Amino acid sequence: MKRYLFDTNAISLWFDNSLPEKWLRQWKEIKMGNSSLLLFEQLISEAYYKNIQKYGNKKSRDNIFFLKSFPNSYIYKIKDKDALSAGDIKVKNNKYKLSLVDCFLIAIARTNSAEIFTTDPSIRDVAKKMKISVNYFPLKKS
Repeated sequence: MKRYLFDTNAISLWFDNSLPEKWLRQWKEIKMGNSSLLLFEQLISEAYYKNIQKYGNKKSRDNIFFLKSFPNSYIYKIKDKDALSAGDIKVKNNKYKLSLVDCFLIAIARTNSAEIFTTDPSIRDVAKKMKISVNYFPLKKS
C-alpha cells in the first residue's frame, strides 16, 4: 500500500478545497482506503494552529478530526531514531531554513518509504537530495 505524507501547506490546501488537480487522485486513494495517510502529532498541531486565523478553532479542529478519520489515516508514533534523524536533517541542511516539523516530515517519510507532498521548495530539495519520493506543487505568490 502506498504511503503519503502531506506537509502543513498541503493540508491547508485540502482544508481550503483547493488541492492542485495533480494531487486529487492521491486524496481519493486515501479517502477510499487504498493508500495510507501518515500523520504525526507535531504536524497535526502545526496544521491546526496555522489554520485557526482563517477558520477559527472549531472548524480547524473539525478539519483535523475529519482528516484523522480517513480509513487508512495512521498517526505515526515518533521513535528515538526519527527524532535524532530529524535533528541531523536540521543540522546538515541548515541553509534550507527547514522548520523542525519539516525535518520530522522528511525523517518519517524516509523511515516509512512514504511520498511527500509539499508546496515548500526547501522540503522538495532536501527530500530529493536524500532520494525520498516527493511531489511538489508551487504556491502562487499573492
